[in-house]
Amino acid sequence: MEQKKIIEVPNMVWAFNETDVDTKPLLIKSLKNGKSRFGWSSKNEHNLLREEWSENHSKQFFLRQIKPGDWIVHINTPSSGECMTAKVISEYQYDKGLDCGNGRVDFRHCFEIDKESLVKFNRKDPNVKPNVNLFPRRRCQRVYKTREFAESIENILNNEVTLKNRQRREDYHLKSETDKFLKEITRKIHEMNRSKEFEKFLYEVFQSIPNVYPNRNGFGFRSDNGADLFVTIDNSLDFEQRIIIQAKSYEGNHSSTVVVNDIKRAFETYEECEKAIIITTGERTEELEDAISDYSDECGKEIELIAGKEVAQFAIKHAPEKVFNL
Repeated sequence: MEQKKIIEVPNMVWAFNETDVDTKPLLIKSLKNGKSRFGWSSKNEHNLLREEWSENHSKQFFLRQIKPGDWIVHINTPSSGECMTAKVISEYQYDKGLDCGNGRVDFRHCFEIDKESLVKFNRKDPNVKPNVNLFPRRRCQRVYKTREFAESIENILNNEVTLKNRQRREDYHLKSETDKFLKEITRKIHEMNRSKEFEKFLYEVFQSIPNVYPNRNGFGFRSDNGADLFVTIDNSLDFEQRIIIQAKSYEGNHSSTVVVNDIKRAFETYEECEKAIIITTGERTEELEDAISDYSDECGKEIELIAGKEVAQFAIKHAPEKVFNL
């Protein structure tokens, strides 16, 4: 398996926008040879390393802020909507520049770049997060979302994001950003609903699902024979399915397979049940998944696992008022 390419989050990201179509081939060649360049620099007096320099060009002094480890993006290069970006490996330099024809020399402001880091992409590529603003506003601008920029370049290099037909890039990345909160919500559910309280929490969530009728099975007052809850699903076709629910308020990785023994005991006691659902606030593990799969094959009955952030998804989908003040 090819190792995933990782991009370190830069301290700063800078975007250059060159509008002169005739000079873009020269800039591209320079990038491929290991130098990023900025224009408006044809005379010796434009050298920002001089002790004295023209006040007329003071707006370019930001170039001295660019440091090794930063990234530079050339917007609309090689063509409209496309970008070329690379990691900076030198301080600001001022060299002989590029011969732009008709005796004109320009683009003497320059930085050495890591040629191996050079990436070309479309700024609306689904791998680019929408909050990485690469819409050109001026000849140079800062890209402030540096973490999201690094993640976007990683996505491009690893071809991470392939959207389905009509799926919006903005929707995909919004879900990607908010997904990290689900694990924290599950952790809070665990903290606030330990042991039998988690069973009660799930009972109330199931109560919110149309055509689903949960039944309590003890809540600690008597042996539950491996079934913390039952839920009956009525599909309005004279058919009801009764499902065993085993609830585990668990912290960390759920590698213990004792819960599978509970399900086995429940199936032996409640033979009419053809399905079981294990719901754990712990993170799913291979040990648990393998034990569930092995016993499911052995008994010929379906066993579903809802674990980790999926608990938050389940609660938010069916009973959001139990999680949020709405």
